[in-house]
Amino acid sequence: MRDVLIVGAGSAGSVLAERLSADDRCRVTVVEAGLGPTDPRVGSQITDGLRLPIGVASSVVRRYPTTLTDQPRR
Repeated sequence: MRDVLIVGAGSAGSVLAERLSADDRCRVTVVEAGLGPTDPRVGSQITDGLRLPIGVASSVVRRYPTTLTDQPRR
Protein backbone atom coordinates (compact mmCIF):
# COMPACT_ATOMS: atom_id res chain seq x y z
CA MET A 1 0.00 0.00 0.00
CA ARG A 2 1.32 3.41 -0.97
CA ASP A 3 -0.03 6.61 0.54
CA VAL A 4 0.22 9.79 -1.49
CA LEU A 5 -0.65 13.33 -0.42
CA ILE A 6 -1.15 15.86 -3.22
CA VAL A 7 -1.21 19.47 -2.05
CA GLY A 8 -2.94 21.66 -4.61
CA ALA A 9 -5.21 20.01 -7.11
CA GLY A 10 -4.87 22.30 -10.06
CA SER A 11 -5.01 20.72 -13.47
CA ALA A 12 -1.77 18.78 -12.99
CA GLY A 13 -2.58 17.72 -9.41
CA SER A 14 -6.00 16.45 -10.43
CA VAL A 15 -4.60 14.39 -13.30
CA LEU A 16 -1.90 12.98 -11.03
CA ALA A 17 -4.50 12.03 -8.39
CA GLU A 18 -6.67 10.30 -10.99
CA ARG A 19 -3.75 8.33 -12.42
CA LEU A 20 -2.43 7.27 -9.02
CA SER A 21 -5.87 6.28 -7.73
CA ALA A 22 -6.27 3.85 -10.64
CA ASP A 23 -3.88 1.56 -8.71
CA ASP A 24 -5.85 -0.25 -5.97
CA ARG A 25 -2.70 -0.42 -3.84
CA CYS A 26 -2.40 3.36 -3.72
CA ARG A 27 -4.39 5.61 -1.37
CA VAL A 28 -4.49 9.22 -2.57
CA THR A 29 -5.46 12.27 -0.54
CA VAL A 30 -5.84 15.66 -2.20
CA VAL A 31 -5.67 18.87 -0.15
CA GLU A 32 -7.07 21.95 -1.84
CA ALA A 33 -7.92 25.44 -0.61
CA GLY A 34 -11.26 26.94 -1.36
CA LEU A 35 -14.90 26.13 -1.03
CA GLY A 36 -16.19 22.58 -0.76
CA PRO A 37 -19.24 20.94 -2.33
CA THR A 38 -21.28 21.52 0.85
CA ASP A 39 -21.01 25.31 0.44
CA PRO A 40 -24.31 26.49 -1.09
CA ARG A 41 -22.49 28.66 -3.64
CA VAL A 42 -20.79 25.54 -4.99
CA GLY A 43 -23.48 22.91 -4.50
CA SER A 44 -26.03 24.82 -6.55
CA GLN A 45 -23.60 24.98 -9.49
CA ILE A 46 -22.57 21.31 -9.55
CA THR A 47 -24.84 19.23 -11.75
CA ASP A 48 -22.54 16.23 -11.92
CA GLY A 49 -18.91 15.35 -11.18
CA LEU A 50 -17.79 16.26 -14.68
CA ARG A 51 -19.19 19.80 -14.61
CA LEU A 52 -17.56 21.85 -11.87
CA PRO A 53 -17.93 25.62 -11.30
CA ILE A 54 -14.49 26.68 -12.50
CA GLY A 55 -13.25 29.19 -15.00
CA VAL A 56 -13.75 32.87 -15.65
CA ALA A 57 -17.54 32.79 -15.25
CA SER A 58 -17.46 31.03 -11.87
CA SER A 59 -18.65 32.92 -8.81
CA VAL A 60 -16.63 30.69 -6.48
CA VAL A 61 -13.15 30.84 -7.99
CA ARG A 62 -10.83 33.07 -6.01
CA ARG A 63 -9.29 35.97 -7.84
CA TYR A 64 -5.70 36.87 -7.02
CA PRO A 65 -4.45 40.29 -8.14
CA THR A 66 -1.07 40.03 -9.81
CA THR A 67 1.48 42.58 -10.89
CA LEU A 68 5.00 42.32 -12.20
CA THR A 69 7.64 43.83 -9.94
CA ASP A 70 11.35 43.72 -9.36
CA GLN A 71 10.83 44.21 -5.61
CA PRO A 72 9.65 41.04 -3.84
CA ARG A 73 7.31 41.42 -0.85
CA ARG A 74 8.62 40.29 2.49
